[in-house]
Amino acid sequence: MKVSVEFILRIIGMIFIGIIAGFWGYSLGGDNFSESIRFMAVIGLLGGLAGLVLTPYVTTRPAHAVRARLGRLSAEMLFAGLFGMIVGLLAAALLAFPLSLLPKPFSQIMPLAGVIACVWLGI
Repeated sequence: MKVSVEFILRIIGMIFIGIIAGFWGYSLGGDNFSESIRFMAVIGLLGGLAGLVLTPYVTTRPAHAVRARLGRLSAEMLFAGLFGMIVGLLAAALLAFPLSLLPKPFSQIMPLAGVIACVWLGI
């Protein structure tokens, strides 16, 4: 019997999202223990079902689409994109320290935004 990667990822996603939803359901129950257990069971099962159904749309299907798109590119285009990404990462590394010296909300957001912008422009 051959088990596919998508099936294994569906099971992992079901367990992971089910556990997170179960904890969330338990916190929704408040101080009443029996109500918390009831919420945990129902929301945990619904989260597990959602994880089972939605996991391939987050994991394998985007990966297949990226692989198919990269398969159509020439080697020169891939090398140019890689070189541009490296140059963009170097530029972002040089900009990260000055951007982190900005006032409070911007010092936490702008270094990451700078990395994303430099890499996108480099590619």
